[in-house]
Amino acid sequence: RQLLPRLGEPRLILIGLLSLACGFVVLTRVAGPAMLGLAIVLICFGYGVGGPSITGLLSRLSPPGEQGAVFGVLASAQTLARMLNYPVANILLERRG
Repeated sequence: RQLLPRLGEPRLILIGLLSLACGFVVLTRVAGPAMLGLAIVLICFGYGVGGPSITGLLSRLSPPGEQGAVFGVLASAQTLARMLNYPVANILLERRG
């Protein structure tokens, strides 16, 4: 809440996505507990800053009569991404060896 007035939702979304990307890159290179901790902090920060900002921006941009449909599509897309996450990650891990 404190960052939103200063930075705005679009900038917070960008910061969140960059933090997530950095966290996932660090996660692929973990060489000890400290690096794992850093990856977790970056990923959690990215979700914490980006997720609510995306929801807020969608709320402001969608017409009042369509907000339910917009958030239904958002929830469906998030669920689909969570469902596909494990099989896709498994395939990528098998290819990498």
